[in-house]
Amino acid sequence: MSTDGTPDSPYQLLAATEKAVRAQLRTRLPQTPIQDDWLGLAFLSGEQTLLTPLNEVLIILPVTTFAYIPGVKNWLLGLATYRDDIFPVSDLAGFLGQKMSPFTKHTRLLVIENQGEKVGLLVTRVIGLQRLSKERRQYKHQITLDSIYEPFLMGYWEDATMTLPIISCQAIMNHPKFRDVLAKTEVMNDLH
Repeated sequence: MSTDGTPDSPYQLLAATEKAVRAQLRTRLPQTPIQDDWLGLAFLSGEQTLLTPLNEVLIILPVTTFAYIPGVKNWLLGLATYRDDIFPVSDLAGFLGQKMSPFTKHTRLLVIENQGEKVGLLVTRVIGLQRLSKERRQYKHQITLDSIYEPFLMGYWEDATMTLPIISCQAIMNHPKFRDVLAKTEVMNDLH
């Protein structure tokens, strides 16, 4: 820079201009606080719309063929593969004691991973990502819902038109009922 403060070269002029612009932006841009929003995935299981934390879903896959497993409950549909991983696929609605999900072009698999284990949960339709403000999320003790969701319920989201349960897919995956897959009648028949 010269003694009068003007840049000596085009590069110095550019650097001085950048510095001035950045200083102006810092003073003019409002500092917005970091929002503590919750990110979730909305999906349809049977007739019920549910939410689950986005960080519990590893990937969403279209439905392909499954390798059938004999002697298991009807909601355990079989085994699927994805990128050299083999994992069981269960119909979420069927597991919850509801009517089994139909296979349509909208049917999807939510692949859940917990402690190195993977499982695919068949859902009727994926609705999309949801960003929920902390104020609109309510906790478990404030909801009365069908008792089938109770062991997996984390809370719910509410707006003027609807209330959506937030469930934990990892809690479903770790529930003793979910791990009890043998069809008792078939086992007894195989013994005779």
